[in-house]
Amino acid sequence: MKEGLPQTNDTIDELKVEHLNDGIQPIMASLEGVDISPIIPDPKKVVHVDLYANDEEVFSNRLKKEGSEDYVISSVDESDKFSHSFADCTGVIAVGLETKSGNNISFLSHQSPTYFLHDKKVQFIKDLQEKLEEIKAKCKKGTIDVVMIGGRYAKVRDYGQPEDDRGLYIKEYVDSIKLVSDEIRTVLGFYPVIIGGPKLSPAHDSVMFNTKERRLHLQRGGGRQESGFLTSFSSKNLDEVSKSWKPGLWGLPE
Repeated sequence: MKEGLPQTNDTIDELKVEHLNDGIQPIMASLEGVDISPIIPDPKKVVHVDLYANDEEVFSNRLKKEGSEDYVISSVDESDKFSHSFADCTGVIAVGLETKSGNNISFLSHQSPTYFLHDKKVQFIKDLQEKLEEIKAKCKKGTIDVVMIGGRYAKVRDYGQPEDDRGLYIKEYVDSIKLVSDEIRTVLGFYPVIIGGPKLSPAHDSVMFNTKERRLHLQRGGGRQESGFLTSFSSKNLDEVSKSWKPGLWGLPE
């Protein structure tokens, strides 16, 4: 936090990077649509933070993983990170300037609200908190930036219920963003910026993060309908920002 800035969390303007020291670059995002070639990472240079990783991949990539597809979190280090197939899932990208090395270090998470909002909620928060505390302890104050990506904000199609009861995915998105961003605020003192907003109609996101450059590549596409990007916003403004969204329809998982 810069000198002279208010000390209360809710007065920080994350979009104006008031949580960062002067001269510290925030996470810069490139938002790419379906007309861009898919991200194909080099496994020798990039850590695959795979929600569906097997035990061998979890061990070799030093991942923290729960369940078959509940959530996965990378280690906190200098490596570049990649993850794919974010439909309902959300992700956290955190980066900071390590005190010891003077280099940027980061972690990336990929979590499914179907699981971490319910049965795995306590364990997920514990594991996320550990990563946030770790990057906070290792990095210089005022150099940590955090963003969130992914998620869907849509009405259920063919749910067999009245239109008013088709808000399952909308509720999941709101609850998941608030749960995670409140934890980030508690540990780090500011809210994350939501990059690109959620998907309003069927599509998937892929993400590549260049730790050294603090550069995020977010791709969106691949659904039966194209779902573009929304204006990025601080998660504390979710209730107000979402009033302008027009959710489409998204079928139940097959």
